[in-house]
Amino acid sequence: MRSKMLLVIALLLGIALFPSGCGNVQGCPLCGTTKNDGVAIVDVMGVPGAAGPGGTAFTVFDLGLVDSANHRYYVTDRSQTAVLVYDTLTDTPTGPASGGQIGSGMFVGAICCAQNRAANFNPLTGPNAAIRTPGGSTGLGLLWVTDGDSTVKVFDAATGAPMTASQTAGGGGLGTGVVTGVSADFSSQTAINSCIRAGINCGDFRADEASFDPADNILLVTNGDPGVPFATLIDTTKPACLNNSCVKFQIFFDGLTGTACPAGTGVLGAGQPSVLCAHAPGGQGGLGGSAFNPNTGKFLVANTQNTSNPADSEITEIDPKTGKVTNSFQLAGLGCQPSFIVVGPAPNVLVACENFAGSINFPPSEIVINGSTGKIITIIDKVGGVDQAAFNPTDNRYYVAARDMPGGPVLGVIDAVTNTWLQNVPSGANAHSVAADPNTNHVFVPLQPSASCRAFSNFGCIAVYAQQ
Repeated sequence: MRSKMLLVIALLLGIALFPSGCGNVQGCPLCGTTKNDGVAIVDVMGVPGAAGPGGTAFTVFDLGLVDSANHRYYVTDRSQTAVLVYDTLTDTPTGPASGGQIGSGMFVGAICCAQNRAANFNPLTGPNAAIRTPGGSTGLGLLWVTDGDSTVKVFDAATGAPMTASQTAGGGGLGTGVVTGVSADFSSQTAINSCIRAGINCGDFRADEASFDPADNILLVTNGDPGVPFATLIDTTKPACLNNSCVKFQIFFDGLTGTACPAGTGVLGAGQPSVLCAHAPGGQGGLGGSAFNPNTGKFLVANTQNTSNPADSEITEIDPKTGKVTNSFQLAGLGCQPSFIVVGPAPNVLVACENFAGSINFPPSEIVINGSTGKIITIIDKVGGVDQAAFNPTDNRYYVAARDMPGGPVLGVIDAVTNTWLQNVPSGANAHSVAADPNTNHVFVPLQPSASCRAFSNFGCIAVYAQQ
């Protein structure tokens, strides 16, 4: 009898002390990051500038980045034409003057028709990718941000001050920054419509995805939209980039050989000083994301379609020191259309797959390869239709933003040690951005206005996911 009484008392104390019951309550904000349940939304962060008089709802955004050493999360916001900044320890906006934004009004923004994915003309939009490098006035470093006018704009991450000579001279708006290619004509809506509807005066479209080699201080930026896509290698130790002098190499995915720079495109076509050029296998479908592989000292670039067959693609390896292609890892016939690359536990690399080319849809897949040899280690078929992916070295998981997953958008969770799928968690319309913080194990996913944003349901938010 006494033992039964003690058991009852213990149970009652457990209920009193732990009322949330992490073992059977999803989305419990008091449960922290315990491991009794799956991944769920534990918090939401409001978007500076989205609410209130004159605010613009957070509907068009792009890629996210966590700077774990400085406890910062950055995400490019095309609705506000700014980069949003958050403190990852408090899950609150932070940054220049505590306004939570960098470069407000200095980017192209969302282009055409309506601020949603269906109507937005992505090849001219910006900001797109944000990459943090050493430098600047404090340890927060510099922020390099790609834009729709074929430039990379550089900011002091602590103060938000523009850093390149052209940004300083030109007030930091369109056409300023590091030039990667020929800008589209943004002089009027008529000019923009000519590009959208007739392909006239589109230039090299946007500077889009980016990755960083910290060993050599080289930034790789892709002008990756279909046509003749190319990659640009930039020396980040020269943020002023006077006369575009920080641009070192350009690699054109045109299937040609030799070192001749194509006319009418890239920095040469934009009237900038010439640089050393190289060529790579044809990129008929454009380029996706890239990653620096510290195990080889090389960049890996997602070539979404490298033959006339939409099911064929490859991961192209580039030497940051020479700007030359050193290997091509084939993904023939797999229907991947690689969108993003994440370096996981050595030697593994996760290739995130879009799984569609135009009107052709392929089955969901994510591919793990050996990043040194290109050998396929495994193909995961439980999640696909991904844009961005992230790796958390603390919990050894990949997180993939699968906005085009059949059945609806999800955040996919993959065990990076066993290379097995764990879970698909509902996300939201066009939820294609993800970043993970290894300090808190929080995963950040931007969401358009929806009930998932709770108090910010009318404005959009950053959802904070964690394991329950």
